[in-house]
Amino acid sequence: MKKRSNAKRVFRTTLLTILCVFLAGGIFCVVSFFSITAQVNLDKTKLTQNAQSVSILSSTGTPIETGNQQVKIEELKTITTNCFVAKEDKRFYSHNGYDIVRIAGALKNNLTSDSVEGGSTISQQLIKN
Repeated sequence: MKKRSNAKRVFRTTLLTILCVFLAGGIFCVVSFFSITAQVNLDKTKLTQNAQSVSILSSTGTPIETGNQQVKIEELKTITTNCFVAKEDKRFYSHNGYDIVRIAGALKNNLTSDSVEGGSTISQQLIKN
């Protein structure tokens, strides 16, 4: 029986350790995903309590709409909601409120550059506010 070299043993041990870490991380992500996406009972009255007004300005800076007018989401044009989703949460329709790709991207950017960005989704912002 031949003895394996130390280099091979160290390599296999390191590889096994890395695989175990990734497996544990994957299990953690799956458990977190299902606990976060569990049904949440929202108090819908709180969604309108902190309503804020918005002034829409033309390219010259003059107001197009004035006043504090609440509009139901069904009354908005499709392009308005599409623009909001495109700016705030591009994968809104493909995740369940928890976008691991966006969080990882924000983390990478925050660690490798001077700028700071968040990874929250529209759903997470709504719950937070």
